[in-house]
Order: sequence, then structure tokens, then C-alpha cells
Amino acid sequence: MNNKIIGVTVGTTLNPNRIGEKIGSSLPTVRYDTAQNLTPEQKAQARANIGAASPGEGGGGGGGTSEGAVRYDVEQGLDETNKARARANIGALGTDYVPPVQTVEVKPLTDKKILCLGDSIIGNDRTNGIPSYLAEYSGATVYNGGFGGTFLSIRNSSSANVCFDLPNLLDAKISGNWSAQETQASLSSFKYFPETVEMLKNLDFNELDVITLSYGTNDWSGKEDSEYVLTHLKESIDKIQLNWPLLRILVITPIWRHFGTADTSSDDYTKYGEGFTLREWSQKIEQAAKEKHISVLNAYENMPLSLNNIATYFDKDSSQTNGFHRTNLNEKGNQIYAQIICGKLCSILAPSGTSESTNQDEPLKIDETLKYNEQGALGVNTATETEQDNTLPITSAAVYTAVGNIEVLLGTI
Repeated sequence: MNNKIIGVTVGTTLNPNRIGEKIGSSLPTVRYDTAQNLTPEQKAQARANIGAASPGEGGGGGGGTSEGAVRYDVEQGLDETNKARARANIGALGTDYVPPVQTVEVKPLTDKKILCLGDSIIGNDRTNGIPSYLAEYSGATVYNGGFGGTFLSIRNSSSANVCFDLPNLLDAKISGNWSAQETQASLSSFKYFPETVEMLKNLDFNELDVITLSYGTNDWSGKEDSEYVLTHLKESIDKIQLNWPLLRILVITPIWRHFGTADTSSDDYTKYGEGFTLREWSQKIEQAAKEKHISVLNAYENMPLSLNNIATYFDKDSSQTNGFHRTNLNEKGNQIYAQIICGKLCSILAPSGTSESTNQDEPLKIDETLKYNEQGALGVNTATETEQDNTLPITSAAVYTAVGNIEVLLGTI
């Protein structure tokens, strides 16, 4: 007989049929570190007493707790781990017992570095903006290179901020000449312009994994020619690939905008330039990126924006007739946008050690323990039964099913 016998001196030989009973002068104890066989009445006593912690009665810890054994007839003092062991091993779980669930937060891009370039939607909120939440959700190091009011093309206007338009930013980085940007940043009403210029000057683009280009809404409302804009986009892609060939690119189209509260006061109907709606404009940007074999996120189609939820997702702006900014998002909007970008990046970024891939649409490689849902979010595959060679994590429900049936299992031994 095993020396771990209930409630008696080690070494005593007992009839196995009497396990769980009060034997001789011993106290009514049960082993909590191995499976036991108690009567329904004893299980009811144990279920009530194991989780309690009154001062000792009968030696040992609370109520007579001793190494590897507990009293089932009086209140006991066990830590949470041994409470769970005891409940499982004596079949005293109870119908309302739910095993503890350990939650593991997955940060899918922890080893990645991302630079977000864009207009005010990316750049203006430096605390609760899209890059900040993208870093939180993905685990990546994210740099905010956005400048408010900037263009995908070099705008056809006399604005001094033309030096911050995407083609001119890339030229400054390639040449190392940031004099125009430094001068204009010092004069800008946007206080983050100087620090952003300094960050871009010093950032080693060769250490980045991906650069996102979130532009186009100002080109559209500025009535720029579409072919002119798309030519600049393709040239910017060429500049990035020629100078930083391992740097992945994600082009992000403009999001839906509004111009009031009437059904016809939104980008679904408003036409600029050559008579394109912003949806049509976004489709042109998407097609141009695909022609260059570049990953693209059509944010116009994927962001859940409409006249019904302007107050939910758009920033307040007292200068507008309805009190909300036409383009810029509030914190909740930034969170949703960052989630969508994170999902897209997870689907295209190669894992650590394979960033040399030049296939812009190669998915993140994962093993059988992980999966992507329809929205591109990373999830975990789970097992529904306990199996010796199954390495998948088991669900709480499956644990309860297995442990809750232990009385039946012991009855077959």
C-alpha cells in the first residue's frame, strides 16, 4: 500500500475500501495531492470546509491541515493552488465550480519597428493618436512621422508646408538636407513639427520593418489631378524600394469624411477635382499601389464611419455646423483605426528572421497553435479534450468537463 494513506500513521496498511473514513483514533483527513474516494456526505463537508481558513483545531494549519492532507469535517486553511488540487482529487468540485483561466496577452509584432507617415489624421494627436494605439495593440516600436495638412503629392500651391509633403520628406531623408523642413517647422503653429523633423533626421530607415503611407484626403479636397497624384505615389514607392530595399510598405487610403448632417453632405456624394467621390479616389490609390505590388489597406471601406456615428468617432470642432471635425478622429476613432491597421500588418509582416522577403503580401507565418480570424486578428487554437500528446492549450470548459467527471473515473478503478 502506498504510504500516502488517509488520516493514519505513515506505514500503516489499510483496507483500500475504507479510504476516506475516520479510522481508529485518526482524524477524518483526506489526501489533497492524490485522487480520493469519499461518500457524498463527506464530499459535501469537504466542499464547504476546504476553502475556509479558521485557526487550528487538531494540529497543523487551519483546522488540522497537514502536509498532503486536510480535514474534511472542519474548516481548513489552504492556498488557492492546493484548494484546487483538493477539490479535484476528492471529487468535491460542486456544480458551480469554474476552474481559473489564465489569460495570455499576445503582442504579435513585438520585435518590429514601424514608421507611420501621413497627414493630420496620423500626426495631430501625439498622445492618444493612431500610432500610439498601434504600438499598444501590436507591441511594436512605432514612430509617428505625421504632419498635419500634408499631401501624397507635391501640392500645386504656394504653401510653405509643401516641404512636408511625402515626396519632399523622402527627398530630404535621401539627401540628408533638412534645411527647408527645419526652417518651416520652427515657424509652424503645430508644436510637434520640430521634434518630428528631428526624429526623422536621426531615424535609421534600414532598421525599420515597415513604413505606412496614410495620405490622399488633402490631395482630393485640394482638387489635385488624379494622375499627378498617383504618379507621385508610384515615384515615392520607387524611392523607398531603391534606398531601403528591405523596408516593407503599406499604403493606406483616405477614410470616409463628412460635411454636415444631411444624407448628401458626405464623401459618398461630394465630388472634387475631376468629379471623383472620395470612395472613387481611394479606389484609384488602392489600384496604383497594387500595380506596384505593394500592400494596401482601403481604410475608406474598412473604417465603420457614417452619418450615424459622427459623434462617436469624430473629433469635436466648434467651427463646424454640426460641431464635429470633418476629417480628424477622436480617441475612440483612433483606437478603431489602429486596430484595423494592426490586423493588416499582422497579415503581411514576416516573422523575425524573415524580413528579407520582398513579397509585399506574404502573410505572417504562424504554427498550429495560432490562427487569424476573418478580421485579421490573431487568435489561439485550443483543444477541447485532454490528450497526452496534444500541445494545444485546453479551454476552461474542457478542463471542467475532465475534472468534473473524476468521480466517475475513480469509480472505474
